[in-house]
Amino acid sequence: MSTRRRTAALIFGCVCGAAAAQPADRGPGGTILTSGTETALWIVSARSDASQVFRRRAGGFFEPVPTLNARIVGIMPVGDRLYAVTGQGRFYGFSDGAWLASAVLPRERLPSDLCGDTRYLYALVRSPNPGELIRLTDDTPPDTQPFDPGGAPLSIARYDGRAWTAVAACPPALAPDAATDTPPRLGLLQGRPAVFRLVADGPQRGALEMYTQANAGTAWDRTVITPPLPRLDGFWFAEVAGVPMLVAALAAPDDGPHLKVFRRLGEADAGGSEWRAADVQLSPLPPGTGVARYEHATAFNQHLALLMTDRSGQRFVRFARIEGPPAENTINVREVVAGRAGPQRGPAWVHSLTLAVMLSVLLLLFLFRRAALAQPAALPADAAIALSFQRMAGALLDLAPFVLGLALVMGVDWRGGLRELFAWALGSDVTAGRLPPTRTLAWWAAVLAAYTAYSLVCELLARRTHGKWLVGTRVLSMSGERPTPWQTLLRNVTRLVELLPPLWVLAFLVVLTRNHQRVGDVLARTVVVRRIVPPTDQ
Repeated sequence: MSTRRRTAALIFGCVCGAAAAQPADRGPGGTILTSGTETALWIVSARSDASQVFRRRAGGFFEPVPTLNARIVGIMPVGDRLYAVTGQGRFYGFSDGAWLASAVLPRERLPSDLCGDTRYLYALVRSPNPGELIRLTDDTPPDTQPFDPGGAPLSIARYDGRAWTAVAACPPALAPDAATDTPPRLGLLQGRPAVFRLVADGPQRGALEMYTQANAGTAWDRTVITPPLPRLDGFWFAEVAGVPMLVAALAAPDDGPHLKVFRRLGEADAGGSEWRAADVQLSPLPPGTGVARYEHATAFNQHLALLMTDRSGQRFVRFARIEGPPAENTINVREVVAGRAGPQRGPAWVHSLTLAVMLSVLLLLFLFRRAALAQPAALPADAAIALSFQRMAGALLDLAPFVLGLALVMGVDWRGGLRELFAWALGSDVTAGRLPPTRTLAWWAAVLAAYTAYSLVCELLARRTHGKWLVGTRVLSMSGERPTPWQTLLRNVTRLVELLPPLWVLAFLVVLTRNHQRVGDVLARTVVVRRIVPPTDQ
């Protein structure tokens, strides 16, 4: 290897090593790093003297973990443990609520990229000197021998929780390329390391290649994955639901960046695997977001989690999915770092007020409206109490347009929002103090306000909403007459209380009470009826 190439390799290791594991977004709020697995998503806000770390499990909220008093420059989860490398080349592992120092690479080298599985951490590093690492052979039983990279610019090392061992020296083709400043990426294919690189093909244009070994010590195989891509701004490897993927970001200054996603399909052992382009659907960005740039891609909960930064410095984690729309909402990183993205521990008065409202409703029902729960309604001959499924179907028909429409306007994924609300309603969140993210709460508050106003106006004018009209029901007083404006107002205003997630359990009154009444009906002395054929006199 010539002196010129050695010098280029040294510069490459120093420059891209500081971006270990992923390109970092450096702004006034510090460096933001992301990484994930199918079960956990990690966000790091790193500053010069300390790094805040946040973890979100699938189906849960972000929780802070103990701060590491160092500047983290790269992270990678391995099973349930998170490994972090600092700017000084030191490694730490977070597990069981504490950070513990881990073994360092020779001469405290900074890795240019990291990857991992459930057992091992892998690092792409500037090649060590001969003998600085040992190599674990594939013999049975395994044997060790000094590792000699043989002049290779880069090597792959593996950490098993005790020590680093060498895996392989990378081919000379992976030496730094003066035509591109994008470093190679490291990934795992069926448990064996693979290296991906960008091959420049003109200004702002390049193709992606992959280098793999069939077995340790064998020759590297080169595979061209993509044709030349225009305006290629960066690429990353991720494995989503067991499927290897390459995510390429294409710069487009006018309307924002575009994504190209390639996934590996087929069995590699059978020689039939190939990389194919795939279409993805993206979670919506918040209204008013400017043109943003993709900084990193990782996997989480059967999604691609994409770190983005807009021109104002706002950071987001946007989700992409191949089969169907994403079930995760776009995350505002600032809210995560500020502790507003959940699990929010709301003020004590919020939870006390929730319990007080529930107790007040129960007292009103059983002390002042106990008779109404069992009293038969005096209905006209052509009316009967609406069936429970009619009431539920009518409510869903009325509520769905507001849920979907306001989610679209406010940039909220309605599936993820409802899942967060159900977690609040069905879990122990009221007593534990957990609240959904602020964005979800704002969306649901808008839904409640719009739905209540719509129902009030419709029932004042026609005694029924469009949903009731579709299922053939209408509102009457328990005396069989048209409800008064006061009764209509009372039964609709109580929706604002009944539709609070911790109080959704009160909806079972529609099934349990004699007249299939909800709380608002019992308090207002109204019923929902269906039309029947009057009995004929014999």
